[in-house]
Amino acid sequence: TWHAEAQTQARETGVTLLEGSVFYGDLTQSPWYAYLGKEYIDFAPFYSFIPYNDPLNKQYFRPLAQDTASAGFQNKNILSEFSLFRTDSTNSHDQQLNNFAYEFIYRFKLPNANNFKIGASYINNINKTQSGLENLSATGNTHLPAIDINAFLTWQPFNLIGEYDSTLKRV
Repeated sequence: TWHAEAQTQARETGVTLLEGSVFYGDLTQSPWYAYLGKEYIDFAPFYSFIPYNDPLNKQYFRPLAQDTASAGFQNKNILSEFSLFRTDSTNSHDQQLNNFAYEFIYRFKLPNANNFKIGASYINNINKTQSGLENLSATGNTHLPAIDINAFLTWQPFNLIGEYDSTLKRV
């Protein structure tokens, strides 16, 4: 099954594509899927219940929409996705998909409709992805890898969230 969607913004200078992609897959038939377009990179779920502002880890580490090619696997227990994306973070090969991210989440089904999820993500370059770590002077135009480790527990009416994000290089 093919699916396409786009989100645009009209400005005085014209129309800007904020997000847009073509999705291929039918999760009711197969756990495999792929998409291509300008999408948010799947790096970390950034769980939150705050309606008015995002937690600090999301403000600093969530990459915004990039030119992305992704493929993934999703069933009732596993979410696994690999993404290639392009930023202007390297001096050469700017027109290529020159960075990647990987996300893995495992879902445990607990008794009485309770759930537990645990996951990890890696992005090989968060620099110049329009995240809060954008254009760090200490890193110049080099790669800045980052990781995310997360857990989410639903127990009765309570949700417990744990998430750790860090760069793998000193900034």
